[in-house]
Amino acid sequence: MAGYYLIDTQVVVWLLHDPTPLGPQSRRLLEDPANEVVLSYFSLMEIAIKAAIGKMTYDDSIYEDLETMNIRVVNPDRQTLAAYKVHSPDNKDPFDNLLISLSVLNGYQLVTSDGPVQGLQVPGLRVINARK
Repeated sequence: MAGYYLIDTQVVVWLLHDPTPLGPQSRRLLEDPANEVVLSYFSLMEIAIKAAIGKMTYDDSIYEDLETMNIRVVNPDRQTLAAYKVHSPDNKDPFDNLLISLSVLNGYQLVTSDGPVQGLQVPGLRVINARK
């Protein structure tokens, strides 16, 4: 049965530059053509912001790379923005909360290496540890 997976920003960076940290279970899920793998537009914004402040490099060839890897970019819409909320007072990171909200709203399993996100108890949130 096919699954629906939203990858976080760190996971896409690994896939593009060095997939070594990605665990074998996650790699199988993301490479299985029967699964739908998506990336939030907000993750692309996070990459662009980090590039602008010198934390990483970025160019728009990422779109061709994503297409080659069969990863679809999910653009924000009214429903996504309306579903946004801070899911824990301990984690107010807007990008984490956007991905959590998007996952819950659309029934995606969130593939992340972010420990604080993995430990959240949010109704409807299903998390896969990207390192496994």
